[in-house]
Amino acid sequence: MNPAFNAQQFIAALSHLEASHLIIGTETNLPRKPPRSNIPLLQQILSDPHSLQIESEALPSLEQVVIVDNSNGCIDTSSWKPLIKYSSVLEDGGPGDSLPKQSLLANDVVNIQFTSGTTSAPKAACLSHRSILNNGKSIGDRMLLTERDIVCCPPPLFHCFGCILGYMATATHGSAIVFPAEAFDPYATLKSVQEEKCTALYGVPTMFIAEFELLQNGTMPYTGFEHLRTGIAAGSSVPAELMRKLHKIFNLTELTICYGMTETSPVSAMTTTDDPIEKRIDSVGRLMPHVEAKIVDPADHSRIMPIGGRGEVAVNGYCVMKEYWGSPERTAEVILPDDSGKIWMHVSLTIILIRQQAHTFPDWRRGRNGRRWIPQNNRSNQGSDH
Repeated sequence: MNPAFNAQQFIAALSHLEASHLIIGTETNLPRKPPRSNIPLLQQILSDPHSLQIESEALPSLEQVVIVDNSNGCIDTSSWKPLIKYSSVLEDGGPGDSLPKQSLLANDVVNIQFTSGTTSAPKAACLSHRSILNNGKSIGDRMLLTERDIVCCPPPLFHCFGCILGYMATATHGSAIVFPAEAFDPYATLKSVQEEKCTALYGVPTMFIAEFELLQNGTMPYTGFEHLRTGIAAGSSVPAELMRKLHKIFNLTELTICYGMTETSPVSAMTTTDDPIEKRIDSVGRLMPHVEAKIVDPADHSRIMPIGGRGEVAVNGYCVMKEYWGSPERTAEVILPDDSGKIWMHVSLTIILIRQQAHTFPDWRRGRNGRRWIPQNNRSNQGSDH
């Protein structure tokens, strides 16, 4: 869950999911804020902290709460009888055989991600084993990750950036991954890069700017970045001056740019490590393998917009989410079949298709209200069975 959620948002989200188990720290760490105790939140969730059984009027589906002491003992939860200590869970697990067959299928939902809610209230997007595993592999492929890479990943795990672009991209390529801190800390991030000799660095533009500020004010030295080569910048467009600084100071000469959304697991388009810097400034790259996209008339989804036309983005492929959890009406608003029965995820994002390149692929550049990318030709929309 997003730790920035207040108690009302947190309980509403868990109630919507009908969650049965909750794993929570004794405190929550947020960027540039002191640690926040989670005792007030537990008081709103648990009806009787002295009962040996979980009782929750706010979350009737709740069966167990596991508490992780991440406050170095500063917050005492020993009087909370229904809580299970995480250390006890580890001890009970111990070494042993793997789990018996779980009858899981590739298209089963494995991850429910709450969207950022930039265009409406957050929604619970259901992502499958197949969608996030293949998306992570494609991302790592495009970054040329290997078992020799060490990726520094300050973006959070409650977001697709951390859990798929970060964890899944590295897990599928045998790369190491470093999480500098529980919440974004520019000092911890740069320290991790230097001490762990990271070869890749992730971030959004505001993260990179905060890191450069530490160099400029003398808090961190301009050294220890010689092992860096690649990374990912996403979340918003990267200004040209920032991109050049990332190249020159951080040695991120193979930095990539990603575009996508939670509902598409999440990356639909991405640059490559050898794209010219101008393309990485002016675009978000080519479509990922086995992904299709089109720009349609918002008033008539059967009409694909001509060159120079402004329209709505629709994405098809293995990466499209299964549904919004418990919201069939909202799902039906965005996941729509075309006349041939092919399923498309429609994005409420305006894009202008500027021109057709003579010998390669369509070049989609920034519209007044939209993003831009250069998609590659993909004949198949089926992901692999990794």
